[in-house]
Amino acid sequence: MSTRLEDSNTSREISLSRYFRRYTEKEDLLVLVESEEDIPFWSMLLGRKSEHYARIDVTNLKVRDAESGEEQTYKGKDSLMKLTGLGRSKCIAVDRDYDSLVPGYHSYSSRIGSDPYILYTRFYAMENHKLHPEVIGDFFSDMLHKDVAIDFRSILGQLSLAIADFVLLLIVYERRCAQPGNPERCLREITIGKLYSQILAKPFRFNNYEADFQDLGESLQTTFGTLLERYRPEVEALREELSVCHQKREEDYWKLLQGHTLYGVMKKLFQGVLLMKKREEEQNIRKQFVGEELAEAISAYNHTLGWSSTNILSKIDETFTLHPHIAANDWEEHFEGMIEKIRENQET
Repeated sequence: MSTRLEDSNTSREISLSRYFRRYTEKEDLLVLVESEEDIPFWSMLLGRKSEHYARIDVTNLKVRDAESGEEQTYKGKDSLMKLTGLGRSKCIAVDRDYDSLVPGYHSYSSRIGSDPYILYTRFYAMENHKLHPEVIGDFFSDMLHKDVAIDFRSILGQLSLAIADFVLLLIVYERRCAQPGNPERCLREITIGKLYSQILAKPFRFNNYEADFQDLGESLQTTFGTLLERYRPEVEALREELSVCHQKREEDYWKLLQGHTLYGVMKKLFQGVLLMKKREEEQNIRKQFVGEELAEAISAYNHTLGWSSTNILSKIDETFTLHPHIAANDWEEHFEGMIEKIRENQET
């Protein structure tokens, strides 16, 4: 079998399974994604259009070596964007990153938004969609089995304001680096890695997040303040561009933050919220029971949750990955129409 990327995970593979299924006029659809963690998210979205297809497979890019017969998984956006032979029965789904904001960010940036068989996120990455303030409450309902009334829009807005100048600075710098012959290509005074590692190194506590966000802003100012002033005119121009052309206010800059970094910040806050709500419920139980009945009631409550204080971080990861939600306007204004275009276009 060929080991060329474009010959792997073909739509023919799932079409062959029709011999074992009831005949239907509907087409099969194969969608290749960047990693295993992306599968539940894109499966959830495409499942909303399942009535149009006989079968939808969302999977990673896999190639079987012709000599050894071993199957190798290719992860990441770069591997997917090398694929050819896309069409109504075979698509790829990727994170948008900064491809639409930085001209020439990658060699394939121009295909994002122009190739109808490339599905892409509306914000930086799928994590940003899963952390939309409209759906964060659903995440807590999944874990606590009850509604949580917390103003997550305000939290994300305050985070955005704290990092706004430095997200803009990063994008300005990336634009300069994308220009051939530009000296910044070698200097790399600010990078995604440098900025986001500093953000993730900070503690974020739910009972103190406002002060923690302020400390983060001051820390970033100490590290990148001189660079920020050097490019201040371009930063301000980009701020205006985002507002006028992309309808993004500074309070919305969490949508531009790298997905893993945004989740890393919010995960720390989630831990605090969940433990606080768990303690509150246990206090209510203590008011109702004593002795052995109390122990049994608390044990039953913890059993209902399916997690404890000791494994809370892994349970957050599991729930966040496997039970994605989507905000109504995200679906209606971006994903629904993009997925519909697959069926409207002819095979390439």
